[in-house]
Amino acid sequence: MSTERGSPRASYSACFKLHVVMYAVDHGNRAAGKHFKVDESCIRRWRSQREKLKLAPKDKRANRYRLPAYPELEKDLTDWLSEKRKSGVAVSINVIRLKALSIAQNTNIKDFKASVRWCNAFLELHGFSIQRRATVAQKLPQDYEYKLINFQRFITAKRRQHNYELRYIGNTDQTPMTFDIVLNSTVDKKGSKTVSILTTGHEKDRFTVMLACLGDGTKLPPYVVFKRKTLTKKITFPNGVIVRCQEKGWMDEAMIKDWLKTVWSKS
Repeated sequence: MSTERGSPRASYSACFKLHVVMYAVDHGNRAAGKHFKVDESCIRRWRSQREKLKLAPKDKRANRYRLPAYPELEKDLTDWLSEKRKSGVAVSINVIRLKALSIAQNTNIKDFKASVRWCNAFLELHGFSIQRRATVAQKLPQDYEYKLINFQRFITAKRRQHNYELRYIGNTDQTPMTFDIVLNSTVDKKGSKTVSILTTGHEKDRFTVMLACLGDGTKLPPYVVFKRKTLTKKITFPNGVIVRCQEKGWMDEAMIKDWLKTVWSKS
């Protein structure tokens, strides 16, 4: 497809190109060009790339590179990003945008927005992409939706039977927390075989938090259990947070009874 000077060039997927090539083989380049409204020079080039197109992802399109709008800023940002990744520091899109704004401010670049669109174009131009660590997610039971609906019906029926007020209906859950929250993704060079993310070494040290809310929207005080035998008296905890200790940092029977006494019964 011919385009006017300055207008964006058309981009076609590998699947489309192969379709055009097959048509051209049977009917000729000129007929294929008229049928698909594609310039004959493109068809000739695609026919010469036929084997490569067969191996390419079907939705892969031609790369359209741009020239850096702020070359010095992008060079400094690329150097900073590469240095961070060499040190194993996880870097997110928002962190990159904030760093870009900082560089722009220090170099007196005005009207620079560091938008998400600009950041994505910057990453593409300089060969970066979002890379993820391998993680194992907890799988829900196959019939979890069925069990969830049945439980909701059970609660609704009990409320109608006994005419409970919403403030007497609550939802609580205990969740393990870590002292070091490790990011599961980071910006890194495309094709990186090993994606390492630096940690403090305490990502496996955990404590437990018991959270609860009532049917009327009331949030009950957080109940935190640290893995200790005794609590130090030197630390002052925030108001409205109940802190306990247990040898394994778990909500055992004794902790549940204490939670019922100190949190639930006072709601």
